[in-house]
Amino acid sequence: MLCDMDLVELKDIAVKAARAAGEVIQGYVTKEVVTEIKPEPTSYAAQVVTEVDKKCEKLILNHLQASCERYDLAILSEETVDDGGRFKKDYFWCIDPLDGTLAFI
Repeated sequence: MLCDMDLVELKDIAVKAARAAGEVIQGYVTKEVVTEIKPEPTSYAAQVVTEVDKKCEKLILNHLQASCERYDLAILSEETVDDGGRFKKDYFWCIDPLDGTLAFI
């Protein structure tokens, strides 16, 4: 299956998604950020989620959706409940929309 994938296309999609999310993040650098606590993780760093995380995740997932359909890819994303799709597909996107949320806030 990997040989059937256009890795340059996938890289370009990933870069576009990351840059778009970076623009969203940049827009919040000087703003107060609304935070929430996720109940399941054990460490405080893993519990914190912000509106920025959620907006970036949605934007990134929108960028990746067509590639998932075209190449039969699953998605594992930090702010979305794991549906186990990554165990059923040969390949998957792994998304952390804002790495270092605790440091960001």
